[in-house]
Amino acid sequence: MSAPASPTDTGLLMRAAVLQGPGVLEVRDVERPTPGPGEALVQVMVSGICGSDLPRVLGSGARRYPLILGHEFSGVVAEAGQGTEIALGTRVAGVPLLPCDECQDCASGHYSQCRNYSFLGSRVDGAWAEYVVVPERNLLRLADAMTFEAGAMIEPSSVALHAFRLAGYDGGGRVAVIGAGNIGVFATQWARLLGADQVTVFDIDEARLATATALGADLVQRTDLQQDDWREQTGGRGFDLVIESSGVSPALTSALQLVASKGTIVSVGSPTRPVEFEPHVFELLQRKEATFVGSWMSYSSPFPGEEWTSSVRAFETGRLTCDSLVAARFALDDANGAFDLYRSGNAVRGKVLLYNNEYLRSMGTEGR
Repeated sequence: MSAPASPTDTGLLMRAAVLQGPGVLEVRDVERPTPGPGEALVQVMVSGICGSDLPRVLGSGARRYPLILGHEFSGVVAEAGQGTEIALGTRVAGVPLLPCDECQDCASGHYSQCRNYSFLGSRVDGAWAEYVVVPERNLLRLADAMTFEAGAMIEPSSVALHAFRLAGYDGGGRVAVIGAGNIGVFATQWARLLGADQVTVFDIDEARLATATALGADLVQRTDLQQDDWREQTGGRGFDLVIESSGVSPALTSALQLVASKGTIVSVGSPTRPVEFEPHVFELLQRKEATFVGSWMSYSSPFPGEEWTSSVRAFETGRLTCDSLVAARFALDDANGAFDLYRSGNAVRGKVLLYNNEYLRSMGTEGR
């Protein structure tokens, strides 16, 4: 899984969106990778743009250059390395974490805490390409009826479910989700699937709140309008579980205000700016004797974890949906067009997906 080769190198070539440097994304031919022992070459059909990819492409957040990003993806097994048992043509979704399997955290099944891990689309080349090499253990088989779009969204779904598992949530009670982005909307669906009595979603965007309502929220509220309908809904007590998915100070402040006494807050959103609390706000954590839990990635034992296998089953049975979450579709060759959506400064609501060029044409869908 080396850095992309130049088009002049020998061997089979493929198209890839290569991050050449800060802000420079170039779609070009690179050498197609070859799977080693225990690995498979996956022909990528759909890959997602994650919020964590934005500072890598639009800023200087990449670990190295050149680099092929993309860690949310699905496709078809095109070639198998020595000792790899998965059949050619198998429809799969990729698991991006590459744990070391040697440290104490890995031995304990805490793969998200592995300090020596690698990661597809971040530390090694990922799936914004026609092909990507993936260890066989990192492939999840998909039923024929499951769409490649759903396969590419298993990763964000597993992130949302991981938060509930860390909270020890077993259903019932009142659940609040702060932030109705992709993770927040999957958390909304999981709260309903796991048996929450009431689900309330908070965001500043009406369109996102409308999506949350369509996907199972009992009540939605604009956080920027200082609404307090939740007080009546909860009898002033607050929420037994609060999932915070934005990572900004105002939202984390809201989490401390919304959580009930002896309740739990799970912090999923990654801050990109300093997080600050007024003393009387932070004191709420103490006064309520609430539990504050950090959530990082989405892995558990046996690898990659129940979060992933449950997401696959929920998509396959139709209990989990992603159709309304697709904001735009672009061919891989038009990856820069996808990022023009973000460069424009306009809000992007939902998931932007990159498609295998031929596959998108076969769908009869133009990039939009």
